[in-house]
Amino acid sequence: MRARLLLATTLAVFLQGAALAGTEIDVLARDVAGEGDSITRAQRLVTWMNARLQWVDTDYEQRTPEEILKRGAGNCAELASVLERLLRPTGIQYRWVAEINVHPKSAERQADAVDLIQRLGARASVFGRRHNDHRWLEVLDERSQEWVPADPATGLVGTKRWALIRMGLRERPPAAVPAIAKSLDAMIVPIGIVTHPDASGTRIDRSEHYLIDELDRLYGGKAHTLPSWKKWESAVRDFAPLVRQAFDGKVNLHEHANRIDQLADIYESLKREAAAAGLHPG
Repeated sequence: MRARLLLATTLAVFLQGAALAGTEIDVLARDVAGEGDSITRAQRLVTWMNARLQWVDTDYEQRTPEEILKRGAGNCAELASVLERLLRPTGIQYRWVAEINVHPKSAERQADAVDLIQRLGARASVFGRRHNDHRWLEVLDERSQEWVPADPATGLVGTKRWALIRMGLRERPPAAVPAIAKSLDAMIVPIGIVTHPDASGTRIDRSEHYLIDELDRLYGGKAHTLPSWKKWESAVRDFAPLVRQAFDGKVNLHEHANRIDQLADIYESLKREAAAAGLHPG
């Protein structure tokens, strides 16, 4: 009874736009996550967030998860920090992920990035004319001991659905959250994925796992038969070290725009080939 009363009070505080205390967030997170496996529980938390928080553009302000909850909106990294805050009291293991994806060409985004590179250095090169960065989490599936996506900005939890919505070569299903459909459409395809540094400062490359292995698995192991697949494999593997170094501030991705263009063009070739071959997700 006391737990239910505390939860009701917590929800009332949240709905009034007031700040939540740490213990209130803990109670809320555990109650929303509920029982079950880690992926089911993470999905409940992401669904709860999608119903209450809006994905907005970066304004470069520093906010705590509590402040983001009170604001009711955040960029992808801010939403990921809220999910992190909700995951902590549930005991679900997680880690941060950084992504580079192909975007529609934008001279304005390029100019903004160049300005930031001059002020902040190469780490600001993770977005530009035809690319952008994105942040999300992976959670550990205790059943398979595999790390799987949990992205509150897109509402996607689980590897297969993430791959279908983010990398699908055919017509993609509509977004579960209509308000984020436009943002999802702008992220044409991921081209580099790494974890945030661990305690030893090491990043784990996830590009080959998602962009090669899982993309092929999504199509029943037949995507690798497409004519452009070898080029895709080679381009992803060649680009992966640059992604790691860019997030570490050691490489300016704007100096490798040709590689981004190449990956974008190969992906479009894969889509045309998949359509011609009648390839569908398995």
